[in-house]
Amino acid sequence: MGRRELALKENMRVAIIGLGVIGGSLGMALLAKGNYEVVGIDRDPVTVRLALETGAVSAGTTDCLNGVKQADIVVLAIPVGDLADLAREIAPSISSEAIVTDVGSTKAEVVALLEEIFPSRFVGGHPMTGSERSGIEAAELYLFENAIYVLTPTARTDSEALQKIQEMVADSGAISCFISPDDHDRIVAAISHLPHMMAVALMNLAADFSETHPQALTLAAGGFRDMTRIAASSQVMWRDIFATNRRNVIELTRHFREVLLHCEQLLEREDYNELVLFMQRPCCERQKIPFI
Repeated sequence: MGRRELALKENMRVAIIGLGVIGGSLGMALLAKGNYEVVGIDRDPVTVRLALETGAVSAGTTDCLNGVKQADIVVLAIPVGDLADLAREIAPSISSEAIVTDVGSTKAEVVALLEEIFPSRFVGGHPMTGSERSGIEAAELYLFENAIYVLTPTARTDSEALQKIQEMVADSGAISCFISPDDHDRIVAAISHLPHMMAVALMNLAADFSETHPQALTLAAGGFRDMTRIAASSQVMWRDIFATNRRNVIELTRHFREVLLHCEQLLEREDYNELVLFMQRPCCERQKIPFI
């Protein structure tokens, strides 16, 4: 696959490795800002072509090592399980002044590994947005608009590097939020990773149930579809997420079983007044979730 090379400008050059929903959407948002040159890198030449055609990147290549050369910022937008190997591969080709960041859904393990490879110049990141759809075809110009974008600096993070990533996040339309890598992983285990596991489990349960009740999935209404939408997400991506945040997810699945058992016991006792009280709290707490 050939590359479309652009003349060097004063614009910030961002190399994005991995042109899926997040990588493609970030490229679109930065190009729309007008002061970025975005080099898209993906091993699939068809994806690179589509990224160029849809305006997600200004230049594209399947060659990681050439793609990251002269980049001011390198964004790693690939599954977290592949980050360390890719980082080691591209490290010799990246400028010593380049800043490296990622968009992975887990941070503690990732940050520890990548700070060893890119001392002080790595900034962990996680945009709290996305889609159950995958691929460059699902990229959206406004996916990052008003989304929370978590950054996880540590004592080793260079302040200038952090500032540059903050500026990129703002230019994407997102809002920066600073959390430690460990706290990030504990929080997302509760509000993202456990819900995904629940959606997968519920969808598997419904599939089993439909074998003896064929109309079950046909009758599934909006509530069921909303609860299980994320079960359609990339299995490989989620395998890596669960693998790198397994301890937090295991702790929460055990807690959730206790909560579910409590519901079961209320029904067994026919204690419907207590059941109403049990449902009142989440009804009130849900109002605290910001709806953008």
